Amino acid sequence: MTAPSNNNDHTPISPAVYATPTSDLEPEYACEYQILARLKRQQSFLLCVFFALVIPPFIFWAIWASGFPRIPMFAFLIPSVIAGFTIKFLARPFSMVARIIPSLIVAGIVALAFTLQQITVYSFFMPFFSFLICLAVSRRMLSFEEEAVLYKVRLGKLK
Repeated sequence: MTAPSNNNDHTPISPAVYATPTSDLEPEYACEYQILARLKRQQSFLLCVFFALVIPPFIFWAIWASGFPRIPMFAFLIPSVIAGFTIKFLARPFSMVARIIPSLIVAGIVALAFTLQQITVYSFFMPFFSFLICLAVSRRMLSFEEEAVLYKVRLGKLK
């Protein structure tokens, strides 16, 4: 049986005429691994700890060297704010551990400063507030894609 010669017949088109589409795009998971690798490269845990150890003592030294007879209580929170911003912009932490350890170090230095000033009433609250301020300020803003990748890592969907 031969096919009719008119153009109105609806014969199926052979599969060799149309090739399957190809794409040069990488799979989605490869992009997620690249984002995660970039975040890990940018984060510097040693810089986080270094800034937490160096900045507060210099600020306390500057406050005490100025010769004020009484230091206001908010002055004990200034090192945690400055250390938090420095950690945020220079050390670029994204993990919680890289933010908690420097915050604990800053809180310990504030507690030591209270001990050296012989202040006992606020010896628990001000280091705690200092810890919370440094922890909150040092949070790095991430893009939507970076947040999505970290969310998948936390849920175990991406290893």
